[in-house]
Amino acid sequence: MKKKRTTLLLFILSIFTFTSLVFHDNKPKYAAELKNNEKNYKQHVEITPQEIKNLRTETSKTFKNNDGTLTTKIAQGPIHFKTDDEKWQPIENELIKNSKEGVYQNKANTFKVKFNEVQDPNEPIVQVGDNQHNAHFQLEPLKDEEPMEVKGIIEGESITYPEVYPNIDLKYTVGSDRIKEDIIYNDKPNQGFPDDFTYKMNLDGLIVKNEAGILYLIDNKTNEPIYYFETPFMYDAYKPEGFKTVVKSIPEEAISYDIKLSYEISDNNLYLHLTPNKKWLEDSSRVYPITIDPTIVKIQSSEYVEDTNLRSGFPTQTGGNDLEIGGGTSNGNTIRSLLKFDLSSIPQGSTIQSSSLNLWFSSTNGSTPIDISLFKVSKEWYENEASWNYAKISPSTAWINKGGDYVVSNNLAKVSSITIPTTLESSKKTWNVPVHIIQNWRKDITTNYGFIIKSDTEGINSYKKFISSEYVIEDKFKPLLEVTYTLPLIQQTEGPSGNTNVYDDIKGSVDLSWDSVPGAKGYKVWIFNGMEYEPFDVGNITTWSTAEKGIWPTDNEISSGIYKLHHDGLGVELDTDPSKVYKNAGLTYATRTNYFFRLTAYNDNEETILSPAFTPTLFPIIEKEVPIPMDIITEDGMVYDKEEIDVETDGEKVLYDLNDDINNIKESIEDLGSIPSTSNIYQELKNINFEEMAEEELNEINNQIEFESETNIDQVVETSSLTSEETQDIEVPEQEWDYEQEYLPEQVVNVSLKLNISNPENESTEDVTNFVKSAQQNPNDVKYAIAAAPKLGYYLTKEVTRVLNAGSKKYKPTIEHVSTVTKTGGNLRPKYFTTKIYLLAADSINGNYNTISSKTKYNVKEFQDVSISATISSTKYWIGRSTVTGHYKGGLSSSKTSNSDKYLLNKKGILYPYYYDKRMGKSMPKPAYTTYKTIPKEDRVTWTTSKRNKYLDWYKDQYGWIFASLYEVHHIRPRSRGGKNDYSNLIPLPTSFHRKQVTPWWSNY
Repeated sequence: MKKKRTTLLLFILSIFTFTSLVFHDNKPKYAAELKNNEKNYKQHVEITPQEIKNLRTETSKTFKNNDGTLTTKIAQGPIHFKTDDEKWQPIENELIKNSKEGVYQNKANTFKVKFNEVQDPNEPIVQVGDNQHNAHFQLEPLKDEEPMEVKGIIEGESITYPEVYPNIDLKYTVGSDRIKEDIIYNDKPNQGFPDDFTYKMNLDGLIVKNEAGILYLIDNKTNEPIYYFETPFMYDAYKPEGFKTVVKSIPEEAISYDIKLSYEISDNNLYLHLTPNKKWLEDSSRVYPITIDPTIVKIQSSEYVEDTNLRSGFPTQTGGNDLEIGGGTSNGNTIRSLLKFDLSSIPQGSTIQSSSLNLWFSSTNGSTPIDISLFKVSKEWYENEASWNYAKISPSTAWINKGGDYVVSNNLAKVSSITIPTTLESSKKTWNVPVHIIQNWRKDITTNYGFIIKSDTEGINSYKKFISSEYVIEDKFKPLLEVTYTLPLIQQTEGPSGNTNVYDDIKGSVDLSWDSVPGAKGYKVWIFNGMEYEPFDVGNITTWSTAEKGIWPTDNEISSGIYKLHHDGLGVELDTDPSKVYKNAGLTYATRTNYFFRLTAYNDNEETILSPAFTPTLFPIIEKEVPIPMDIITEDGMVYDKEEIDVETDGEKVLYDLNDDINNIKESIEDLGSIPSTSNIYQELKNINFEEMAEEELNEINNQIEFESETNIDQVVETSSLTSEETQDIEVPEQEWDYEQEYLPEQVVNVSLKLNISNPENESTEDVTNFVKSAQQNPNDVKYAIAAAPKLGYYLTKEVTRVLNAGSKKYKPTIEHVSTVTKTGGNLRPKYFTTKIYLLAADSINGNYNTISSKTKYNVKEFQDVSISATISSTKYWIGRSTVTGHYKGGLSSSKTSNSDKYLLNKKGILYPYYYDKRMGKSMPKPAYTTYKTIPKEDRVTWTTSKRNKYLDWYKDQYGWIFASLYEVHHIRPRSRGGKNDYSNLIPLPTSFHRKQVTPWWSNY
């Protein structure tokens, strides 16, 4: 049976030492080998061609002939199965005993069929399964009949349970891709025939789909068909006068397709109902035994079983399940047969020398001789849908000429005067197919609609039948297409080689290269998806990378069962673990973690066979944990900056830190000049203007400083409440001012520049300051000697953290972290980068920083921004983290992870205000925790004018006089959040700064 979607399977082809790629202006090594060994072939007529086992496919064998040609013998159904070690082995359907399980099972195939030794009415009689699916199949008890426990009788690939019911045998026969059951009535039943026969089958992991009258059982995850039921038929033992057969054959006059197939589903079980025409069964002319034949087919990795009968007497009945095909006429019923073969095992570009169709003559209704001719079909058809009137049912497609559309004027071949068969071994009939037919079909597979065979004299009452692909018999007697050819005369190649580029623990890419092939106009890279190789035409080049091609299925596609690769660029980079895709394909690759790449070369006329596979593995890079430094927290829950900086605004603090980075880099660059391995790096960097690399951010910061400075202009408060000469002691109320105006659209929190020295050979990347320090401490280390220079490179990164819509009354604030590689150089420069960025947040400065948002960008180029953002909804400490991995030629890589400082932002995204008290010589501390609860007013400490005046007097004594009317005393941890009146919790702040920035920050805490 053939699905509507034709899948071209390209199998592993490697021919001893003459594997793979070439073109006609070069003599093949294979021909040279034959010439060198000519003496071994002088008696070639007497030497049997030898099979080339590593050229096997599921449906073909290839033989080496004495004259240097190859002959591929192509069957329509599976003759081989692939073992765990990726080798094709012959299918063996013989039933053998499995004593451990007490069952009989088929000897060798991709699926196992098991039969109970004894037919137990309470257990399924048949089990069929593979690594993915297991199904149980049984005939339900007949109405008013009790099945008997009977022992099965084995004969080859068949098992018969005799007298399961009175005069009824059940016979099961295992084929290469099917299980055939015969319900055999040895005599007319006393109770009459049942209305229907019901089979029960479990549906674990399967769903039922009816398509064009064929019932498919579909994998509910991959949506791939696993089994299907062929059209049932029935026949009796009638043999017309003159009928002659050399096998068990069903005369045309004895067969009936008048069986209805229906089904229902209950409790996850399929109940399949076969309803035969009782009038036909009970007809007095019936000759016993009568056999009713349903067949379940296990779909293999390919489905090229394509032969069927067309009957004028049954113009809408398909014959895809028939055990014989043929041509001729029986009592006005004309029979013709369609056949089709998969030609993918013939290498592209081969020159066809000869081809023949071989059929084994098995039965006839008489000795009258007729000629059977072969024609080329001219319309697509489906095996289990084609009939005398129709090529296919879904969509409904009628033949233009009933009985099949074919090229009437071109009789391809003829076998004349066929009379009666004698023995099967001696009854092979051969039609020599013109070579241009196979040549053209192989060049363009879409034109291969197969053959039709028919009698030249359909008015004569004589038909001749041949073994079909459905007949369970030795493969050598089934339809066979033999094609002899010479390989394309192409120079050998070992196929692609390459390097892997692993970006992180999830994604990566593969760089491929190969030797050029003389005469080639282009190349195709073939990538395995677990089911088949998919070609990617890369043009006339000899290096190619999967990077940025968007080939691999996305995570969502993989979760939904997809295994097909992307040819539209809408996929993602390769996974470090491809087995998830292989598992979706449903074959034996579900545990494989390596990739498979092959190569073909082509020109205008031909294409080479597939090269040997390059099978790289992408070993994931495990990101090194970078510890977050701990800060010292005071007893009252506050944190002081590690470095006291004499600036007046947050913007000036950001600017100071950026200038500090630049100065440190410049100092380190000067030191690079004295280190032998980095003297050339020093020459590249010594004149770099690092301020230009942060020019955009510097402009932002300067605007921010200007805005903050205007906000902080001191204002005189017209009240004597701030002076220390108060005589009346009154309580000072705790004010909760909010922001008077919105902040800038963007508030820069941090800008940092990092210069990294990388040595990918030992997978190390160091900050330039640390590199210099290590070089100075270990001057004799070989990695700092001049010989190490070719191994070293550098790259400069810029990390920016900013808040968008900070303090906005209209929009939600958003924190953004941006990482950019702004310059690369040295002797070993990265080709591209992987940038993985995070935003981490915690409820305390030394707390557990959780990932709020993360992003990985692959194939990042110089000057390409990689950004991530998160909405701010509550007060948190934030960290921006970046892991930048440089990827170098040869698959080398090295990574550097850096954390930003810790930033305290309130729920409106405003940075905790920085204030440096010049008199005290230290900055205002910030709260270590973001979870201080609001204290009820009655429980808060009181603050009165006398307490305030006392503190101001103390402050003047300790640090000098201040103009009190321009300052307000601030509780660093507000009383509303549990702050005390301890002097360590107090600080005088400029009034405007206090009211416009500090108090509003806490109001939005």
